[in-house]
Amino acid sequence: MSVRVFGRAAKLQVGTLVFEYGKGKSALDFDFSIEKTLSGNPNKAEIKVYNLSRKHRSELSKQKRYPLVFSAGYDEGTTMIFRGDIRHIENENENGNTFITTIEAQDGIDAHQFTRANLSFGRGAPVGDVVKALASAMSTNGLGIGNVVEAAKGMALEGIGANTF
Repeated sequence: MSVRVFGRAAKLQVGTLVFEYGKGKSALDFDFSIEKTLSGNPNKAEIKVYNLSRKHRSELSKQKRYPLVFSAGYDEGTTMIFRGDIRHIENENENGNTFITTIEAQDGIDAHQFTRANLSFGRGAPVGDVVKALASAMSTNGLGIGNVVEAAKGMALEGIGANTF
C-alpha cells in the first residue's frame, strides 16, 4: 500500500523516459537533494528513485548522456526545480527487496566542458572588450555572462594594460 503525503507529486524525465509519483501515478518514490549556488559552479542534484523495474533500471543506465529534468510539487501541479546533465547513475539492492537508483547530475556540464569560442581582435583591443566578447560567445551555449563584468574590473594582462569596462 502506497501512502500519499499531503498530495505531493514528482516527475523525473531522462531522455525519453518519464517516471512520475503522485495521485493516479505509479507507486514510485523519490528522494532528492538539489544544491543551488550563486557562484559560477554548476548546480547539483542527487535523485534517488526506489523500486524501478529491472527493465527501467537497465534503460535508465543507458541514458547517461541525456538531459535530466526533475519537477516536484503537489497533485495540482509540479514545477521544474532542476535541469541538468547526468554525471553518474548507480543501481543498488538495499536489502533484497528495495532497489535504489541514484542519479547524480549537474547543470551545464557539457556547456562548461565543451564550449569553445573562436574570436579575433585587432591589435590594442581593450581587455574588457575581449572578456565581454568571450562571455557573450559562451552564453549561446548555456553559460551566462554572470558576474564577468564585475569580476574583470581592474583586470590587466601583463604587457597589455588595464581594461576599459
